Formats: sequence, structure tokens, C-alpha cells
Amino acid sequence: KHVSANNDDKLNTEQNEIDTINKIHEISYRIIHESDNILKAIRANRISESLILFQKSIHSAYDNELRTIVDNQIQDEQKEMDEAHDLLRITFKNFQTISIILLIVLVCTILFASIITFSSIFSPIHTLVRAVTKIGHGDYTAEIHRSEGEIGILADSLKTMAQDLAETQAQLVQSAKMASIGQMAA
Repeated sequence: KHVSANNDDKLNTEQNEIDTINKIHEISYRIIHESDNILKAIRANRISESLILFQKSIHSAYDNELRTIVDNQIQDEQKEMDEAHDLLRITFKNFQTISIILLIVLVCTILFASIITFSSIFSPIHTLVRAVTKIGHGDYTAEIHRSEGEIGILADSLKTMAQDLAETQAQLVQSAKMASIGQMAA
């Protein structure tokens, strides 16, 4: 319905413009015809008659008819410009709204990506740093959780290293005990 109404409006506007052009053409033709009569009167040295003809025909045709038509045309064009301006303003407002929504979506996406990055990278690394600190202080039973990717490989290597260190320390303690028993027996 909206498209049909727009097409009808365009057809009406075009027809009105054609009618206006035809009216202007008719008035122009009358002015030219009257101008010929005025020129004939001037050539025949009837100056006062030519001035009266000018005042009656050309001046009144311009003042009464042509000016009204031109004024109406100007008003129609102003109305069309106002409608176009309103449409442009609405379009700009919609553009602003869409831009703000897209900006909010972008900020939320960046925030979500940051949270994901923190939970998948920084949190496991922080856990590994705590485990390394405990292992450095001799606590080889520190919990090391399995993660995905390269951080998981690092966690597995750290766990293996902690187990190897615990076994090596146990062997050293056992060797030291055996050495002390051996020295006591000798």
C-alpha cells in the first residue's frame, strides 16, 4: 500500500508540474501576443495606447496569474524540500541509533573476549606460578590442574618434574639413611 501511495503521489506531483508548465506556456504565449500588439501601437506612434495595453494585459497577466503560479510552485518545492529534510533527519537519527547499538555490541564483545582470555590464559598461568612457588619451597604435592593447549602441556611437564623431584629427594633421603646406617655399622 505504501509503495502504491508513493507512486500515486509521484504521478500527481508530475501531473501538477506538467499542468503548471502548460499554464506558464499559455500565459507566456498571451504575453508574447500582447507584446506584438503593443509593438504595433508603438510603431504607429500610439504611445499612450501602448502603455494602457501594457498595463492591462502584460502587467496584469504577470501580477495576477504568473505570480500566483510561480508562488504555488515555490511553495510546492519548499514542501518537498521540507519532507526530504524530515526524511534525512529521521535517517540520520536511525543511523545514530544503529551506530550506538553497534558500539555497545562491540564493547560487549571485547569485554567477553577479555574475560575468555583471562579465564583461559591468565588464570591457569597464575595457578602454575603458585605451584612453582610451592615446589620451590619443597612442597612437591602442589596441585597442578590440567588445562588446554600449550598451558596444559606446561602444566603436565611441571607435574612430571615435581614427581621426579619428589622421587629424587626420596632416593636421596634413603641413600643418606643407608649411608648413616653404614657409618654406624662400621
